[in-house]
Amino acid sequence: MNEHASGKTAPRSVFRRVSRSTKEWLQRAEPFWVSDKLCWGIVAVGGALRVAAYLGNRSLWRDEAALAMNIIERSYAGLLQPLDSYQVAPLGFLMLEKTVTLVLGSSEYALRLIPLLAGIISLVLFKQVAAQCLRPAAVPIALSFFAFSERLIYYSSEVKQYSIDVAIALLMVWTAFKIQSEELSIARAAGFGLLGAAAVWFSHPAIFVLAGAGFVLFVQSAVKKDWKRALLICGAGGLWLAGFAGSYAMSKPAASAVGFFLRFWSDYDAFMPFPPFSITAAKWLWHSFSLTLQDPAGFAFPLIAGLALTIGFCVALMNRSAKLLLLIAPIPFALIASGLHKYPFLERLLLWLVPSIVLLIAAGISAVARKSALIGMALAIVLLFQPMVRSIAAPHAHEDIKPALGYVRDHWQEGDAIFVQRIARHSFHYYAARYGFEEFDLLSDGHKKRSKVEGIAKKFGDRDRVWALLSVFNPDKVEEEQSSLEHLDRIGTRLDAHREKGVAVYLYELSMGASLPDTQQD
Repeated sequence: MNEHASGKTAPRSVFRRVSRSTKEWLQRAEPFWVSDKLCWGIVAVGGALRVAAYLGNRSLWRDEAALAMNIIERSYAGLLQPLDSYQVAPLGFLMLEKTVTLVLGSSEYALRLIPLLAGIISLVLFKQVAAQCLRPAAVPIALSFFAFSERLIYYSSEVKQYSIDVAIALLMVWTAFKIQSEELSIARAAGFGLLGAAAVWFSHPAIFVLAGAGFVLFVQSAVKKDWKRALLICGAGGLWLAGFAGSYAMSKPAASAVGFFLRFWSDYDAFMPFPPFSITAAKWLWHSFSLTLQDPAGFAFPLIAGLALTIGFCVALMNRSAKLLLLIAPIPFALIASGLHKYPFLERLLLWLVPSIVLLIAAGISAVARKSALIGMALAIVLLFQPMVRSIAAPHAHEDIKPALGYVRDHWQEGDAIFVQRIARHSFHYYAARYGFEEFDLLSDGHKKRSKVEGIAKKFGDRDRVWALLSVFNPDKVEEEQSSLEHLDRIGTRLDAHREKGVAVYLYELSMGASLPDTQQD
């Protein structure tokens, strides 16, 4: 009986000893762990990872290239008109990018400079925000999640606005924290209002961050019956609305692509069922919550991350942490916009929420660690391990067209022709001149009549050799690639093939009178 009892208690005893040792070790390490040097070191590593991705100079993928060609080929006034290829971006971002190309040229480095700067600034802002809303021991955990986030690193070197969304969201939150903790004068309220009014020109989701911040600040003032402060918050909100209205009015002529954009995301179930009072809506919310923890937040174990986030959320409610609640406040506004089919709630369009997510998760881990240092440390390691590995060893990448074009150029013979799959046309257009391709045509959209294909074939009927360039990044399009190759095999003889990093090129000697294959648009 005693042996049995001893056997049952032994694991508990071991756990207690390990937990006690872990707690003692963490207490000895605490001066370093909470030091500003460690935090700035993490910021430096995060910055280095972003610069490394930028210097890697990967090819512009199709969406980047489509937006880049709009920026390069249009004037400032032209950017106010509907963008080609169903592209959508804030006017302020477009104007910044246009200015950079006029000053520094249209290289990938120039086009990605603004997103890189936004990514580095975000690291500094995040450190400041984390220090204000977390316990000192939780700040390095949150900073590590943010610094090693593979999605944040990737979008810091993509010609898109998502990195700026994060920087502006953090700037607005940091400013709201200062407003929250300081005496509010007319001048400060006006400055807050003007800053928010400018922010909505550079970031679409900035309006959600401002709405959440304004709501929390107003409620806090109303609860304290500080009506002067509440009135000043309303004044700042009025400036935000004026800025948003101005941005909307200027963007309206260019908004023809918005309908396509919203229909595209609707196919991915990016809009909350509205009103959200049904089983279907509850399932959607649970599914979206889980997906967001994976992408864009980047956690490999969404259930564990979700548990830590839930604990952090509960801690914020129980402690009435005004700063943590301010981080949560934009989410209902984004969900309402999603339910009204005005803003998709999915993937990269939620990158601006990553700071709030990792701060709440860090708060949850900190709460667990206060009960059990061993479990808290294990939770942090489990959640951080995969993002660290991915950010260093396996950076995210789309199709890389440059090696394929280099291969074609090195094997090009006089009289050759090149046909570019429709989905790859923007990337080809951007790189054509630097690889010596002056003229090209597209493989026909599969939804169009075959006579269109025959027209292209007639144009190049005097060419014996034809290169076909296909985008093969998306595994869902394997059948489409096979269909194209089967048609090419029927009308000609395959002489060469090269496949690398999501792009494939095939060299064919066409038969007399052959017609070119058709492909379907992505």
